[in-house]
Amino acid sequence: MITRRGVGMTVALWAAATGVGVTQDLPPESQAALEACYYGAEETAGRSACKDLVFDRCQSQPNMGTTLGMMTCAQHETQAWDVLLNAEYAEALAWAKGMDAQDQQHFPEFAKRAESLLAAQRAWIAFRDAECGLAYAVWGAGSMRTLAGTACHADMTAERTLALRALRDEML
Repeated sequence: MITRRGVGMTVALWAAATGVGVTQDLPPESQAALEACYYGAEETAGRSACKDLVFDRCQSQPNMGTTLGMMTCAQHETQAWDVLLNAEYAEALAWAKGMDAQDQQHFPEFAKRAESLLAAQRAWIAFRDAECGLAYAVWGAGSMRTLAGTACHADMTAERTLALRALRDEML
């Protein structure tokens, strides 16, 4: 199973071994660009168009066209979307708890939104890790395995962020 920590360590080890100086830190301007795109969009389709924005910005930098550069850019994409995912999850959880509180007195059997959201998020994390572990494993010993696993994390994190926002948008 590939994890963000594992990807970070792989990138760091590869950078150290090859002497390539690639930063793992997400540039703040990339996070700001993604947030401007995401929060500036009015619907899911518009927010979906923000996918790969951080990756593309990163790839446009000098010396980022290497495998290591692509891995770093995919990691930046994941980090940026993870910030949005955490914000959307917090908003969805607050909404769920508020709705549960309204139903608790008269319909306690239906006041399970927050509990269900937590269970779904935990299951999604397990699925993401397994799915991206598969994307990694498919490549065997090939050098593309780490990029495939990292790109999978970026894609799935963006998709989950969009799904959480769409859930709230549908209920409001």
